[in-house]
Amino acid sequence: MPRQPKLRKKKIGKSVYWFTKAGGETYFGNVDEVPFKEARKLFSDHVKSLFESERASKGTTLTAGDLMEFFVEWIKKNRSQRTYSTRKTYCNRFASFRVGSHKTLIDDLPAHKVKGADLEAWLDYLKNEMGLDVQTRVHAESVVLQKYRRTVSESM
Repeated sequence: MPRQPKLRKKKIGKSVYWFTKAGGETYFGNVDEVPFKEARKLFSDHVKSLFESERASKGTTLTAGDLMEFFVEWIKKNRSQRTYSTRKTYCNRFASFRVGSHKTLIDDLPAHKVKGADLEAWLDYLKNEMGLDVQTRVHAESVVLQKYRRTVSESM
C-alpha cells in the first residue's frame, strides 16, 4: 500500500519550501512567503489532480483491436519481417471475425470481454470455412494467445 501524501517542509540552501513527494517532488512556495493554509490548499488541489488522472486512466478500456495493434507494433520493432507479416495476418483474421448474436467484430470488443469460446469459434471457422490444416490453426491460435499473454503481463 502506498504511503499517504503529505505536505512537508524542505530546506534547500538557506531557504525552506513547502513540498510533497506525491506524484514526484512538487513545490508550493517558500515557507516565509506562502502561508500554511495557502500551501495546504495548493497541496490538496495537487493530490486531487493526481487521483483524478489515476481514476481516468483506469476508466479507459482497451479493445481487442487496440491490444492486437500494440502487439503487432511490438513484433514489427522486435522481430523479423517474416514473423511480423505472419503474426499480423493471424491477428487481422482474428480481429475481423464476428461473434455473438449481434455478430460483433472481435476488433470492437473490449479486450476483457473476449472469451475462450470466441477463440474456439474462430478456430472452427479457420477449419471449416477457410480449410486451413491443423498445424496452421495451431500457429494462429498460439499467436492470438501470445498476444493476450504478452499484453497482460506488460500491463501489470
